[in-house]
Amino acid sequence: MVVKNVNEALPMGIDKLLKEGIERDSRAGRVLEIPGPFVTTYIKTTYIKPWERVLFSKIRDANPFFHLFESLWILAGRNDVKWISEYNSIINQFSDDDVVFHGAYGKRLRGGKTDQIKIAIELLLENENDRRVVLQIWDKTEDLRVKSKDIPCNDLIFLKIRDGHLYMTVCCRSNDIIWGCYGANVVQFSILQEYIASMVGINMGSYTQISDSYHAYIGRKDWEQMKTVCIEDWYTYPWSDSIMEAHRLVNDTDSFDQELHCFMGGIANNYKNKFFSDVAIPMQKAWRAHREAGYGYRYLIHETSFNVDHNDWIFAALQWLKKREG
Repeated sequence: MVVKNVNEALPMGIDKLLKEGIERDSRAGRVLEIPGPFVTTYIKTTYIKPWERVLFSKIRDANPFFHLFESLWILAGRNDVKWISEYNSIINQFSDDDVVFHGAYGKRLRGGKTDQIKIAIELLLENENDRRVVLQIWDKTEDLRVKSKDIPCNDLIFLKIRDGHLYMTVCCRSNDIIWGCYGANVVQFSILQEYIASMVGINMGSYTQISDSYHAYIGRKDWEQMKTVCIEDWYTYPWSDSIMEAHRLVNDTDSFDQELHCFMGGIANNYKNKFFSDVAIPMQKAWRAHREAGYGYRYLIHETSFNVDHNDWIFAALQWLKKREG
């Protein structure tokens, strides 16, 4: 399935599942599953601005705060429960000890002795035709026959440069299309793709997700709502004469990693990378204002100095907060 962005992918994916899916049992409940692997490719064209990763559907009602901050948490190589659980109160149920996550993507990719992301950047800079730049999340020792609440679903990442663009393919063993594939995953991995492309000094190409088990949990309440949605019911990028833009992640490659560390640690900084000052920090403050006093929406409206209608993350945050704060 070839799509422009996640707002187009989810309704098309649901339609595909309804037409071709087969009911099966699973460890976590009854599912509707496509027989065989399913491929979703987000194309890069001359008129689509990569990466349009923010989901605007009012029916899906995705939490943009969690999607954004989990992706930055992954990019920082973290696996701790404490930091990310601020943005998702039930995520700690997937931890075996309430301290760390067994299968955290960030820790697997760049924690410990080997920073796979750093090595991938070096290899791509050395040889733009390299076809051996592969990042591994699944580990045969840590995951095969291991009992854990958090076994990685996304397991392997292929990177390659073609025509001056970075292409990414992610292989996933088990993909819930509502919460995983077209929810958190597209944000997590497109942000990783944008980061690597920026560090290499090239543009983003297509992003492809290969889902070995492409499914939805049909026993859950959200499925009854989601399965009736069609593409016309969804906001998409771009609209209103293309005023909505995907905000650039990296402006300054030399300082980005340090500034990410400062943001994650709550350290004040004069950020060169405007994603932190224009997106991450306002959203973090709005989240805390919402959680502590119920005025996150008013904070974003009155305390930000830029036009929110041109910022995809802020627009989605306002939509999410307005539904909850009135």
